[in-house]
Amino acid sequence: MNWKEIKKKYPKAYAKFIEWVDAETLDILKFELMMILKNERDLFDFFDEQKIYVMILRDHLFVDSWFGGIEKGESEGGFKKIKHCKNRSETETAAFEYAFKMLENKL
Repeated sequence: MNWKEIKKKYPKAYAKFIEWVDAETLDILKFELMMILKNERDLFDFFDEQKIYVMILRDHLFVDSWFGGIEKGESEGGFKKIKHCKNRSETETAAFEYAFKMLENKL
C-alpha cells in the first residue's frame, strides 16, 4: 500500500482512517510501525466500520487468479468487483485503494 499516494489522492478518506487509528488508541509510532511492517489487516476493520466491506476471493475458474470485491453498506446495496490479480497481496492492495476512493466520494 502506497500511503503517500493514498493521502494525496484521497485526503478525506485518509483523514478518516487516521481518526480511526487514533480512536483505537494507537500512538503514531505504532501506526508507523504497522505501515512499515505492511500489517494492513486492520484496514478490513476500518472499512467495515465505514460500511464498505472488502472481500478477497480466489477465482476457481483460473489458475493463480484472485479478485477483490466491495460490498456497499445495506442502504446502498450492490457489489463491485475489482480487477483480477496474481495473488492475494496484490488483490488486497487494489481493493483497499478502491475502498479509499469510495470513502473519499462518500465523505
